[in-house]
Amino acid sequence: MDRTNHFIICGLSSLAVNTIKQLTERKQPITVIVSPRIQQVAKDQLEGLDVVVGDYSDGAILTQAGVMNAKAVLALSDDDADNAFIVLSAIELASSARTVALVNESKNINKVKSVNPDIVISPQQFASDILARVLNGESIDSDSIVASLLHSVQGLSEKEINK
Repeated sequence: MDRTNHFIICGLSSLAVNTIKQLTERKQPITVIVSPRIQQVAKDQLEGLDVVVGDYSDGAILTQAGVMNAKAVLALSDDDADNAFIVLSAIELASSARTVALVNESKNINKVKSVNPDIVISPQQFASDILARVLNGESIDSDSIVASLLHSVQGLSEKEINK
């Protein structure tokens, strides 16, 4: 595969799997980095994809995946520490690719933010805010959803979300 102007997805969390599906449907080039252990378990999910096997926070593996020519590096593993190290490694390599970090546990959001990814996404924070609104009898309209989304996805502007 020509690894230029592509997306690098690190990990196979449920968000990663769904992102792979959405980008594939949009015919976007993707390279997926997975650990050897996950590669064995997820053979079916990886079929037909450009896959690099190794430690996704390792600069050599990111380089093999084409980080210097990538549009974005998406740190979407189930481990927040791994996601932070993926971002740090991409930044250390002086890649111009945008960095996206998934935060699985809300308690880690400030730690992940401290490595300065371009975008931080916390689906757990978004879902809990919407759930609290519903349980409290608050109305949910497009403005409140956008506000909750902006709160849980730092690094995106409302203009970018409404595109």
